[in-house]
Amino acid sequence: MARVLVTNHSSSLQAAVSNIQVLNVTFLQRATKYFACDMTIQVPAEAPTTIDPLQPTLLPQILIQHQPQVTWTPRTSQTLYTFIFYDTSYFFLHTFFVNCNGGSLDGCEVVRPWLGTSPVFLINSPYIFMVFEQKSRVPIATAQQATQETAAEGLIGSTSP
Repeated sequence: MARVLVTNHSSSLQAAVSNIQVLNVTFLQRATKYFACDMTIQVPAEAPTTIDPLQPTLLPQILIQHQPQVTWTPRTSQTLYTFIFYDTSYFFLHTFFVNCNGGSLDGCEVVRPWLGTSPVFLINSPYIFMVFEQKSRVPIATAQQATQETAAEGLIGSTSP
């Protein structure tokens, strides 16, 4: 935390962030091909790209189209988590998983599947990967309803005078 915040109150800071940990996010570039400009373009597989959470990481668009490997250290083997992938440029929720168990995205219940990215404009978009500890299992219908209500409020709010 010292690299992120400079403070004379390190004991207070440590107490406040004792449950915060860094996620391990690794993107894998699979060999693929796509059709554009009246030709087939082949993209070779590349070495995995791991994000350093304390350094800006600029990734090519083709790389972040596929869901990355995301891991963390769970408190216990029974602790459930919520995973969110959010675009701060466009205030857009790309991915939303609940009831994740075991410190990875394997076996999560999908509320909103991995959508990858597709910027409307050619700008660099900062994305946030977040994991929250749940107090109990979240019913998938409740999570889906909350996502729909949030999306509707955002749409109404952006078009209201």
